Amino acid sequence: MEGNKKEQRRAKARQRRQQEGIRNKFVTILIGAAAVAGLIWAVSSINGPTTGIEVPPMESAEHVPVGTKVEYNTSPPTSGMHYDQPLPAGFYTEVDLAGLVYPEQHAVHSMEHGYVVIWYNCAAYEGPCEELTATLREIHESSPAKVVVMPWADMAEPVVLTSWAWEQRFETVNISGIEQYIRENRSHPRAPEYTVP
Repeated sequence: MEGNKKEQRRAKARQRRQQEGIRNKFVTILIGAAAVAGLIWAVSSINGPTTGIEVPPMESAEHVPVGTKVEYNTSPPTSGMHYDQPLPAGFYTEVDLAGLVYPEQHAVHSMEHGYVVIWYNCAAYEGPCEELTATLREIHESSPAKVVVMPWADMAEPVVLTSWAWEQRFETVNISGIEQYIRENRSHPRAPEYTVP
């Protein structure tokens, strides 16, 4: 009888030690995961946005007279010479831009001020154009400051986001990815005049 009680106490002690060991391992894993997450956050804060890729800026960002055609190093453009007048924040269709000569050069000036431009190409979208534009219009309306949405046919993707010397190409309409790009790149200090409204 006495031996049975001793064995039960030993079994309970072993079980407690095993439970403590499992708990300690779990706590160690949590601490390690938190440390890794903190390190990733610190590195991304130092290095800048985690969404998009850097594009070498063009040599000149001078103003050119309206009507001057500028050849950019990317399509859509991410930097370079541009017109004196920026394109105000807003959602634009081809009809809205019909009166402008080379509207992309106004958009480049907006990017110089820290804007994000969402370029869309209905021909590259797998669904109806109205679906694409409705989604992008909603994104713009939810966060309109320093965001321009405009059509651009010279790209293979349905949606490309640009800011000064930075871009992100989307094969599909990734709403969370687009919103993250806007958060990380709007008014970014890499834009030469990012403090200008």
